[in-house]
Amino acid sequence: MLLSLVLITVYFREPAGGGLHDVQGTGATVLRPFEVAANRVAAPFRDTYGWFSGLIHAKSENARLRAQLDKLRAEAIQNANAATQVNELRRELHYVGLSRFPQDYTAVPTDVISAPASEFQQQVGIAATPPR
Repeated sequence: MLLSLVLITVYFREPAGGGLHDVQGTGATVLRPFEVAANRVAAPFRDTYGWFSGLIHAKSENARLRAQLDKLRAEAIQNANAATQVNELRRELHYVGLSRFPQDYTAVPTDVISAPASEFQQQVGIAATPPR
């Protein structure tokens, strides 16, 4: 343990071209083929683990999405039933909708420049220019 601490201390205090740096470079060069071989041997196991992990994740996501789909289908059925009921009630009550603007209506942007003088008046002043 003491030897490790001494080597680490000397390694970090010596210049980049020092003896321990050279030993490290030589050791890395010698051990590189073993590192490559270990990576090639371990790759199929990592791939298999990743495949099973992805499969488990996909199954749990599939279950979550199926539950969400069931909920949305139930809401869609409720909305369709509500729309049918609204149409039936409108027909029974002889509902007349509000009138709409003509198809050739053009909006004019404007500002309100004066408010009603009192709460009993219903007039406002606007600054609108007619469209050209």
